[in-house]
Amino acid sequence: MDQECIYIKGMVCNRCITTIRDLLEIRGFRVSKVSLGQVELEKPLPAEGLMTIKELLKPLGFELLEDRTTSLLRQLKEAIKSLIEQNSGALSSIKLSEFLSLRFHKNYDSLAEVFSRYEGITLERYYIVSRVDKVRELLVYSEETLEEIAFRTGFSSPQHLSNQFKSVTGISPSQFRLNRRRIPENL
Repeated sequence: MDQECIYIKGMVCNRCITTIRDLLEIRGFRVSKVSLGQVELEKPLPAEGLMTIKELLKPLGFELLEDRTTSLLRQLKEAIKSLIEQNSGALSSIKLSEFLSLRFHKNYDSLAEVFSRYEGITLERYYIVSRVDKVRELLVYSEETLEEIAFRTGFSSPQHLSNQFKSVTGISPSQFRLNRRRIPENL
């Protein structure tokens, strides 16, 4: 089971442990263990979940601690998300390695090595999966053609998009869109 450990500054007693456990569980976070300065969650958190916890702790006088590696991983994911969210065909002209090297002022190989060691997936694969997630969103919530979606998400062609989509999801974008339309709205 994949767990995540987060570190919290300001926990000094058993009441702190109880307060933080209750706060996180009420907000839907699945907590497996809480001790002074540390919370073990049953599942890894997305970046948004970490930000939510940070905001929940602040009014109570607690602070979320991040080590350099955790911070770098979060920043890499946010940079990739922002690159994808730019919603422009210019995405296909930007190499991920160049974008991240310029953004972080670091060698891409060292960024990629840290990312894959801690995340268990390469940066390139994470980027593809993230773009496919954006494609799924567009297939559900827009009426854009596959060609428009391919351009918008930086794939070189609808065929390239279809190949990557199928490698991630196991089905084609057309099958995905068709299946989504068959699901009744009240479910």
